[in-house]
Amino acid sequence: MVLTVPRPDRLESRGLGIAAGTDVAFCHGLSGVTGTRAGGGTIQTWYRTTICSRKVGGAWMITHAHHSVPFDVESGSASLALRPDQQDGEPPSDR
Repeated sequence: MVLTVPRPDRLESRGLGIAAGTDVAFCHGLSGVTGTRAGGGTIQTWYRTTICSRKVGGAWMITHAHHSVPFDVESGSASLALRPDQQDGEPPSDR
């Protein structure tokens, strides 16, 4: 699945965690995007982001980035309507 949002209206991060050493670091958290799809229509979804960095020649460089969405185990489909403030058992939001 490729999510194409050429002009995000809003980007948001929550729960950012950072672990850093002298020359290697990574951060992880939730990322949210609201925007207009390439083919029209809007999307609002949350996904997990992990970014790995390494210090090269005194400067921090991103060496790896990974983005993933949760999925429904029974259907195998991506769960794009989940949001971080949703309580267990609560239906997904239409916002």
